[in-house]
Amino acid sequence: MKNGFQVIAHRGASSLCPENTKSAFIKALAIGVDWIETDLRLTRDGVWVVIHDRDISRHCGQKFKVERMSLTELRRYEYGSWFSEEFRGEPLLTLDEACDLILPSARIILDIKTEGETGNLARSLANALSSRPLDEIVLSSFSLSLLDALRSVNPGFRLGYLFEKKAGPRTRLAGRRQFYSVHPHKSIFTREMAAEARSHNLKTFVWTVNHPMEMRELVENGADGIFTDFPQRSPLIEPLLSIQV
Repeated sequence: MKNGFQVIAHRGASSLCPENTKSAFIKALAIGVDWIETDLRLTRDGVWVVIHDRDISRHCGQKFKVERMSLTELRRYEYGSWFSEEFRGEPLLTLDEACDLILPSARIILDIKTEGETGNLARSLANALSSRPLDEIVLSSFSLSLLDALRSVNPGFRLGYLFEKKAGPRTRLAGRRQFYSVHPHKSIFTREMAAEARSHNLKTFVWTVNHPMEMRELVENGADGIFTDFPQRSPLIEPLLSIQV
């Protein structure tokens, strides 16, 4: 986007395609987004896969937890027909497959959903991303301890702190740790918070913003970008980017 304002496709073009799928990522890339945000969970056999929920019931009708299944077991199901018959047969993607698809054309924000011993998770993710361009990737989490563990295993990681309350204190925590970005919920974002983040050299990416009037307000108040389920609406933002903030 012009003037540096960033459009982040939340789980891909998730209003047009089933979230976190190849179709959603391809559609977002065709729209021309700056970033794609996607969710990560670790399978029982140690493979990072792209899915938001703890279990696969919403997508596949089965109450099996992702972390208790192997990749082979998870791939017995398809992840598209819950959204529309048009997408029947969508496979579950691995982190490697998602990176191969996205990174040549856009940057990626990886929201880490698996919980557990943070050191082990950090080392596993560092290994999985060892051949990837880290300046094109942000690792995002609500867990400050996990973000600290990621920084410990690889100081080169770009880290994003997710939160939905206590914006000021959490922004200052992120600043002291020299994270790359803060990701506040739209309900707590303010002009003052954006200024605070900027004073700590943090980007401010706000979630999840789908209405054009909300987008306008965020531009006016100094956000650096938005997560949206409707990246196809991003051209509506262009006329707003001449606003002086």
